[in-house]
Amino acid sequence: MTAKFQFFILISVLAIVSWWMSQLSVSEDVKASVVPAQSPDYFSKGYEKIEMDIEGKLKSKVTADELVHYSDTDIAELDNPVITMYKPDAPVWVIRSETGTVPAGGRDVFLNGKVFIDRAKAPGFNQIKIITSNLRVKPEQDYAETDDWADLIMPPDRTSGTGMKVTFSTPIHLELLANVRGRYE
Repeated sequence: MTAKFQFFILISVLAIVSWWMSQLSVSEDVKASVVPAQSPDYFSKGYEKIEMDIEGKLKSKVTADELVHYSDTDIAELDNPVITMYKPDAPVWVIRSETGTVPAGGRDVFLNGKVFIDRAKAPGFNQIKIITSNLRVKPEQDYAETDDWADLIMPPDRTSGTGMKVTFSTPIHLELLANVRGRYE
């Protein structure tokens, strides 16, 4: 064998080994980039979502200190969510809790833990406060419900019961489902 031929074989072997090693490192990189389960794909500090009605008037607003979205479940978690529902010629409804969850699709909001619902007093409207927990809210339908205990306070009156359904649009419809008790002055 001539020196030129040996040099050509050596260069060919080195090229094949280099290509093979580069293929190994690519497959290791692919394995390392797999996203672990329950990993957030985006987040927002100071989250705000505004919904308008067909006439362009403010219908509802959802705010939170922080929103974290998980790609594997398409669920968003909220810290200190506040849902504000605007009504024409009526006081706004404000619903707040410590945490919340928005499942896939984003049409419902599940408020976890203690939930406070308020409507301020205004001419022709009584003040209403509702204290409950674990509330399912459908902002697009002006509707909320819970299976837990709920206290309805319209000063100086107070009514309590287990389970509640409420429609925030006029006329307001609020139904306590079981074990209803009241104190009226």
